[in-house]
Amino acid sequence: MNTKVCSRCHTEKPISAFYPRKDRPGLYVAWCKPCLVEHGREYRQTEQGKKTTEAYNQSENRKQSLAKYNVSDKRTAVSLRYYLTGKPKEHLARRKKTDRNYSKKKATQATARRAILSGKITPQPCEFSHLNNCHGRIEMHHDDYSRPLVIRWLCSRHHHLITVGSLT
Repeated sequence: MNTKVCSRCHTEKPISAFYPRKDRPGLYVAWCKPCLVEHGREYRQTEQGKKTTEAYNQSENRKQSLAKYNVSDKRTAVSLRYYLTGKPKEHLARRKKTDRNYSKKKATQATARRAILSGKITPQPCEFSHLNNCHGRIEMHHDDYSRPLVIRWLCSRHHHLITVGSLT
């Protein structure tokens, strides 16, 4: 079994713990995967890292990356990251047990996302925008999961209020 020593943590690990280099096939990066992840987290906490992250989130590359996996928002991107890395999704398992409409809900959301990407539906401003107290990104809300293309467009504040029942 091939091993390599990480130049950051100085521990010997199997070669599978290192990413392959894109610029030189057959070679691997110097830091192991956990060290790279830790470094990325530390960097994103710095002022320069925050600026870089914000610039990337607004870039065309970010939109293309999300579109590649049919992902439209950050929460779904987080779930996708768990899916791609093969990590267990305990939070989704709990939701599946408690929400009887879970599979119908996910199918409805997927149908709506495909309709948006194909151009059949265009996202709209929050339907409560006339109140001038909107906050957060615009989200889809389905009152009836059997009608996936009937969507209410709400900001995250109003979506929460409708979901908990304090707004109609």
